[in-house]
Parts: sequence; C-alpha cells; structure tokens
Amino acid sequence: MKKIVFLLAMLAVLSACDEGKKSQPAANENGTVAVVDDNTQLFMVSKQGRYGFIDPTGKVVIDFQYDGGDNFSEGLAVVMKGEKSGFIDRSGKMVIEPQYENAYSFSEGLAPVVVDSKWGFIDKTGKVVIEPQFEYADPFVEGLARVRVNNMMGFIDKTGKLVIDAIYDEVMRFSEGLAPAAVHGELVEDGNYWVNSRWGLVDKNGNWVVYPEFNFVSILQDGLAMASVNGEWSDEIAAWLDVDDRWGYIDKTGNWVIEPEFLYEDFFSDGLARVMTYDGERMGFIDKTGNFVLESVLCEENSFSDGLLAAYNDDFMWGYMDKTGNWVIEPQFLEAYSFQNGLAYVVSSDGTYGLIDKTGKMVFVEDYYTDEY
Repeated sequence: MKKIVFLLAMLAVLSACDEGKKSQPAANENGTVAVVDDNTQLFMVSKQGRYGFIDPTGKVVIDFQYDGGDNFSEGLAVVMKGEKSGFIDRSGKMVIEPQYENAYSFSEGLAPVVVDSKWGFIDKTGKVVIEPQFEYADPFVEGLARVRVNNMMGFIDKTGKLVIDAIYDEVMRFSEGLAPAAVHGELVEDGNYWVNSRWGLVDKNGNWVVYPEFNFVSILQDGLAMASVNGEWSDEIAAWLDVDDRWGYIDKTGNWVIEPEFLYEDFFSDGLARVMTYDGERMGFIDKTGNFVLESVLCEENSFSDGLLAAYNDDFMWGYMDKTGNWVIEPQFLEAYSFQNGLAYVVSSDGTYGLIDKTGKMVFVEDYYTDEY
C-alpha cells in the first residue's frame, strides 16, 4: 500500500497538471496559494479567500476579486468567478468571460477547458479549436497534449487528432522528445488510477525508446529521468526480485547513470537532488554524478530553488541555506517554503504569514495564523 500511495503522489507532482484542480491551484500545507508567472513576474496571492496578483515588491497589481485561478502564461491567467473559469490579461481585464467548468493555462497558443464535463481547447480569443470530447486533457507541450479516452491515455496534435493512440494506463508530458508511459497495470475498483503498471519512455511516434520494464519513470530533465526497480538483483534468474523499490536515474536509452541505490529520491533542481540511500545510512543532496555534496540537512521534502534551500535547525526554526550548507537567511521562521522567482512564503515567529525576498524582508503579508501558532 505504501508503494501505491507513493507512486500516486509522484504522479500528482510529475504530471503537467493536477486533473480537475488547476483552476483552483493546489494549496500548500497552510491552505494558501502562491503561483509565480515567470514572464511577467506576478505572484498570485490571497487575502481572506480572495485572489489577486502582486509584483516582486509586494505591490498589489490586480485586486483581490477572484475565487481561484492560476499563473499567467502567454499573457493570460485563468481566474475563477464563482464556479466558472475565464481568462484575464495583465491589466486585470477579463478577455475571455468565465464560462468553463474548469480551465488550464495557455500553452503553445491553446488552453484546455471543460464544457459539459468534456475537455477541449480554445485559442486566446475564446474560439473553440478542438471540440470538447475528452475525459481529460493537459496543455500542449512540444506540440502534443496528453488526453484520456475510455480511461486510457494517449496524445493529440493541435488539430485534435490522436497521433499516439490512447492505449496506455498512464502517460506524462513530453520532455526532450520523450514521454513516460505505463502499460500492463490493473485498474482499481473506482477506476481512478492504475497499479502495478510497467513504465518506459516513448517517442512522438508512440515507439518504445526505453522498454516498459521499470516500476516508474519520470519525465526527463537535463537528460536524466528518475526510475525505480524492484530492489534486489538476482544473478540466478537475471531479474530484479520483488522487494521494495530502489530508485536511481536513467538516461534517454534506459541505461543507469546513477545506480538504483536509493530508498527515495527527487528531481534534480539547481543541479542537486534530495535522496536517501536504501540502507538509510546517508541522506542529503547528490550531484549528477551521484556524489553527495550536502548531507544530514533537516529540510523535510524541500529542494533547492533559486539557489536556496528551506531548512530548519535543531530548535525547529526555519531559514534558508546555500549549496555549501551555510545559512543565508538565519533560522527565524515557524515555517518556510521554497523560493520562486525571488520570493518565498514563510510564517514568522509572531504568526505573520506572507512573502519574503532573498534578504529575508517581508514584502507582503497575507494573513495571520490563529489556529496553530
């Protein structure tokens, strides 16, 4: 059961979008949302359950008037009014009226939307380009979008044609010309997810480039993908024995670049990845050669971002350290989250909840904690 839960969590993180929830972005542990737009440097923030946008100085650019939303992408942002989703521009003008049951951000000129419980795609004028017909759809990446048809996954092109048939238990978005895909699994009773699938990598013709022999394979990042196998190799049967997963990193051909010797691992971020060895003896961050560069750091599930890591000390106070393990922002917060484009959420010692810059200065106060602190 622990394996199933872990893989489901991984799928939620690694998929391009979290199905059915993109219009109201996933909240962090504290129930508040921060979404960063790389192009316009606007941050989505909330006050008393209403959403708006600030700039990196903390100035409110678009007032708190929405019931949910997502980050700006290609000049537009998804916002919610009541239960319906539409799109605004950077001035806050509603350019596509709220009318969709759900909507994801624009990517490659098109946005997935839901009408009558079916997913299709619109352009930036709101014109329907691909009629709503799919059980689920992701934004386009590298010219293709993953879709669900009859509870199986495949990929369409921008005409809506299935160019990779919906024959997979699960797929993830394309990256570096390849996409993770899973087959031969078992559909659970409620029909929401598959278990015991075998994962590999397919190209844009649907051909297996890495044969589906892994327990899991992630999207590629800088030529590497996370992968897991059943954890003990037997020379007698020339196969991995069915024991707990071991994790490592493979290249585009399926060869191990970093051997599967970890109990858990994460994506590389800022050149480092958080891991724990299978025997539990070592935990910390490795580089792309598999060498540990930082060990025994108290950081829960955080990774380096913008060159800094949210971590805590022996007194359970949070701060930010660099890749050498030195504190850049001294531990002083009750909670701290990763930096994105120069800002990070924290909870200060007096319960103030908001965004700080890389000097540790609070630039925007969202709320005050009253329940736990």
